[in-house]
Amino acid sequence: MIYELKLDIDGSLGPRKMLEIGKRFMVVRTLLGAKLKDVKQVKTKNGFHVYIRFETNVELDDKDIVFLQLLLLSDWRREIFNWRRVKSNLKKWNVLFKKKYKVVNGELKEVSKEEFNTSF
Repeated sequence: MIYELKLDIDGSLGPRKMLEIGKRFMVVRTLLGAKLKDVKQVKTKNGFHVYIRFETNVELDDKDIVFLQLLLLSDWRREIFNWRRVKSNLKKWNVLFKKKYKVVNGELKEVSKEEFNTSF
């Protein structure tokens, strides 16, 4: 089965953080026999969104995905909300917004958007 992890990384995604994520994924690879398929990083206003696709024969449920995202340094607040969404049986719980808006003076203004950066 192929799964996708969606990480919300605040701040920079420098070599140290990428190395730490990589080390942690090696543990996932060892425990689950996971084979990395694709990794994509996208710049946001406050950091990065990282998409990790992998294949494993181990069946994972939504709670497992939340745990793995937290393990791989996704924003812990986001993952608490994801866990609550999973516990509440929401269908679309694992969302990274491509654009974010807020109301300013009664008008909807774009405040953040993903900008394609690179695969690594």
